[in-house]
Parts: sequence; structure tokens; C-alpha cells
Amino acid sequence: MRRVVVIAVCAVLVLILLVGVGYGIRRVLDRGGSNVVTRTLGQGQAGDPNTISIYAPSQLSKPLERITTAFQQEHPGTTFQFTLGPASELAKRIQEGQIPSIYIDSADSLQTVKARPTAPPVTFGYDWVQLAVRRGNPKQVRNLDAFGPNSAITTGTCAPDIFCGQADGRVLQSAGVNAAPKVVTSNVTELTTGVANGSIDAVLLPRSDLRAVITLIETPPFPNTYRIDYQMAQFQGGGPADQFVQWVQTAPTARQTLRFAGLLSYYDQ
Repeated sequence: MRRVVVIAVCAVLVLILLVGVGYGIRRVLDRGGSNVVTRTLGQGQAGDPNTISIYAPSQLSKPLERITTAFQQEHPGTTFQFTLGPASELAKRIQEGQIPSIYIDSADSLQTVKARPTAPPVTFGYDWVQLAVRRGNPKQVRNLDAFGPNSAITTGTCAPDIFCGQADGRVLQSAGVNAAPKVVTSNVTELTTGVANGSIDAVLLPRSDLRAVITLIETPPFPNTYRIDYQMAQFQGGGPADQFVQWVQTAPTARQTLRFAGLLSYYDQ
């Protein structure tokens, strides 16, 4: 009996190692220390006919993992290679000749790319900034005035040097609020955990970031939120890249996966 157990445990460990090799995450050691990360899902290599290379901003990391994993389940043998980082760095790489199969970003960011895609950009999905409070809204936060300098409410936003902080700033500026949040951080998890457990009364975050604590929070509506429209620009046509772009736009599975990741598809508008 002991021998059987040992064999079974070894088999499980081997399986884990194989999965880890096929779906590993590798950090790129960039010259100049740029904040860019590469991730590979699948067992293919760069240049393989079934490998799709994607450039995208860092905030799309989790939605991309979900949507590409769902695509792989319906299209076995496909490998995805992500390069995630600031739009300025991704645009620079494309200009230098490091051309991906697909670049996913906001319409404004795509316009900064010098290279011309094989076709006009199409919709990937969209996100928007939400006001979030703990379920039950114990402090009765109803609007963005809670983020003002004279508020007794403990509020939180992202730091202005990351994407969600820039989005928060646009929302508060549009609302005419002289923002003075009590918590300003580059750690999104600090905000989601804080609002879920009540240590922070209200936060401003994109819907995709709040998805992790959706059952523990409420999102009171407010006017003039900031919507982020993400588009796909295809730079290498043919093969699995064409299939992926079409699948994201038309497949019910893609629509469901985007919603689960906190984004909405073109058809949810």
C-alpha cells in the first residue's frame, strides 16, 4: 500500500511540473530596467505557426489570461506570448521592429504607434471606473464628495503613477472634486481588500479590479464615470491570430469570459 501511495504522489508531482513548464511565467530582463513582463501560455515557441504574440498594458494581465485560456480550450495547440507594460514602452518596441501579432490597448494608445496594422482596430472589450463600498454601505457613501478634503470618510485611490490612479484622477476632476483620499497606493489589492473588510470606506477602481471582491462590495452609481475602451490592432495577419480576433468578437464563450474578468464586450454596450 505504501508503495502505491508513493507512486501516486510522484505521478502528481510530475504532472505539476509538466503543467508548470507549459504554462510558466517568465520575467523579461530588459535593458534599462523597463517595467515590462512577458508571459507564455502553452508549449510553443516564438515564430511557431500556432503562436500568437500579444502586446497589452499591464492592467489587462488577468483578463488576458482568462480570455486566452478559454480560446485554448476551444483551439488546442495554440500558444500565447504576452508582453505587458506601459503603452509608451510597447509603442517604442513596435517602432523598433519588434512587431507582435496583436496589440491590445486603448484607442488613444494605439494611435501613438507608428507602424500600420493590417486592418483597422476592432473592439476587444471595455472597462470603467466604479465607486465601491463594503456590502451594506455602512457609511452611506452615495457620491464622490466622500473623496473631498473635508470628508470624514476613509477613502482610497490608486497612486497617480499607475493606470488606475490616472483613471481615478480623471473621474474626480470631471466631478469637480478636490480629491484628498486617505489611502493612496500602487497596490490594488490593498484597496480591494480594504474596502471588502471595511478598513477603507470607499474606493475608486476599474470594474475589472473589483471583480475579485464582487460578492463583498456594492457599487453605488454616479454620473460621468470614466470608460476605458480597449481595441485590438492586428499587425500580423493570417492563421491563429485571425481566428483569435474573430473569436473574441463573435463567440459566446468570449463574451462570458470577458464578463467574468470584469470587462464587457462590444455586444454588452
